[in-house]
Amino acid sequence: MLGRTRGRGLARATRRRSGDERDGVHAGPDPVAYIQHHLTNWCVGCDPATGQPSNIIDFSAFFLDTFLWGVIIAVALGYLAWRVGSSLDAERPTGLQNLIEAVVEFVNQQVKDVFPTPPPWSGRWP
Repeated sequence: MLGRTRGRGLARATRRRSGDERDGVHAGPDPVAYIQHHLTNWCVGCDPATGQPSNIIDFSAFFLDTFLWGVIIAVALGYLAWRVGSSLDAERPTGLQNLIEAVVEFVNQQVKDVFPTPPPWSGRWP
């Protein structure tokens, strides 16, 4: 008896349609159509029908989700830098301090490799 109940529940669950199937949008074998349907930006000032900016360069369109992720990452990195900066110790650096110093040195070296001589308007490089 218990086995039958489980079987019916499973059959019922597999017959349910997802929200996309009810809307008439099927994922199908085309991954591009699936991504275009599901991956949309939170855009303020875009065309309401398409959800896209009206032109390639549209200064009235503002992508709010991209802005919010940028703010979240900036706050997290700022907190991380503050935390490491408040406990700096040249004698016994922490692992996080070593990681941040390595990243800063890597970025400085990349900039120096890309721009071997500093432009006259940028000032002297260390």
